[in-house]
Amino acid sequence: MRATHGFITDNFGGLCEFPDLKYFINNCSFNLAYDVLNHIFDGNLTKPTKPVPLTGQFVAIEQPALMNPESINRTDLKNTSIFSYWANWLKTSTTTHKPSFQLRAFKLPGSSEISSIGASGFDKVGYVYYPTNCTKGKKCPIHVALHGCLQGKWRIGDVFVKKTGYLEVAELNNIIILFPQIVATHTDPSNRDGCWDWWGYGSPNYANKLGTQMAGVKKMIDSLRAINAALDA
Repeated sequence: MRATHGFITDNFGGLCEFPDLKYFINNCSFNLAYDVLNHIFDGNLTKPTKPVPLTGQFVAIEQPALMNPESINRTDLKNTSIFSYWANWLKTSTTTHKPSFQLRAFKLPGSSEISSIGASGFDKVGYVYYPTNCTKGKKCPIHVALHGCLQGKWRIGDVFVKKTGYLEVAELNNIIILFPQIVATHTDPSNRDGCWDWWGYGSPNYANKLGTQMAGVKKMIDSLRAINAALDA
């Protein structure tokens, strides 16, 4: 395959053999999202062969809140945990909102008292896709899809999230997809292209679980697991 530097899809992006400097996504008639997930899940996934109705919930989340759920400041929670609150919202919004193939993000309620995530590089907002069955109590695994350099929300909006093929595979196979977001920074630490920390700009532990970004992503995974458990309660 004569692919250039970009994420490969079977239906969206620039020509396969030429750099797509707008999105860094190339249409090479190959579903990389499916291939990656199918490999991770032992070759047992259903492959999209036609347009998949995305009837799950595409949710914009405040990453500081998901990383620090204890920071949520809501007077209407009473004795309800924030995870149960979010789970109930997902159940209700599934019937209130009628998602279509043209997804728009619904904002997960609750705001964090933390407005900045310091030098970690995280954007304030990230995305999660809950397949239809996963909003109805089914125990669903979670996959984290990391965007590449120059592919974050700060530069191309939700194009990486919607156009790389992850959502269709997730919907067919009941996999929750977390799309955490990094922003570009032009001060110390410098990360002008909005890359994930793969060289140590934010932490000498960037490649292990003690790294700032890896720890943040793990906290978001833990919160999503708690929401998924509450959906089944």
